[in-house]
Amino acid sequence: MPAADQPVTWKSQPGHLPDALWREIGRSRELTPVLVQRYHGRHDSAVDTWHDGWEMILVFRGQGVLEAQDTIALGASMACLVPPRMPHRERSARPMDVLWIGLAGTWLDALPKRLLRIGAARSLLPLAHQLWLCAERRPAPVGVELDGLARCLVGRALRLVSESDAAGPLTLDRSIEFLHRHHARDLVVADLAARVGCSERHFNRMFTQHTGLAPLRYLRRIRIENARKLMAYRQLSLDEIGALVGYRDPAYFSRVFRLETGSPPSAFR
Repeated sequence: MPAADQPVTWKSQPGHLPDALWREIGRSRELTPVLVQRYHGRHDSAVDTWHDGWEMILVFRGQGVLEAQDTIALGASMACLVPPRMPHRERSARPMDVLWIGLAGTWLDALPKRLLRIGAARSLLPLAHQLWLCAERRPAPVGVELDGLARCLVGRALRLVSESDAAGPLTLDRSIEFLHRHHARDLVVADLAARVGCSERHFNRMFTQHTGLAPLRYLRRIRIENARKLMAYRQLSLDEIGALVGYRDPAYFSRVFRLETGSPPSAFR
């Protein structure tokens, strides 16, 4: 595939975000968008392009392919992070609604210089849409808001990449939400793993990797945090509070509470 001899600079592109949008505050050195461009139509570039910075590509509607190191099928709710100096182009036989975001900043320096594909990027689209609308409000001084939206968008994208690479079918958000909602139940790791379609060993390893705590240790922390909140209600006894958070044995509740906080439950009363 032929490629352009020189990088396509962000400043030469429609959608470039000038420094004037940041006024006297200045851009974030950690992460800042330098281009936000959206196009709905056929994609049929004759030449690969490449840039000196990272580019996020998000597909809102339609289908096509991204030709880079490999040919990747593109579809609605998909996204890619293209590293600096990687030749690439999109192709589509029919109209495709795509948003391109050029990025710069020290946040990106540690990323592996490879194409990062995000197959389930639905949660990114509302943030990306908001970023695009904010960029369209120029020449208003929206730079600081753009930096904040870009930080949130890239942070979520990198989390999705990490979970996709490491955890396969594991959906940690769903597991964490379930633990918070049902912490008073008798829960075992095997049941939690079955809910997200993986083995108990895999669930234990991935949960610990992404939260810093093993699942049952995380559950214990939730229970004790809720017990401390319930202690504000003086009409509830400590035994009743223990039962409400999942510990029906008062002695065991007291022991776990001390392990978690360093003090017995009575000390918080």
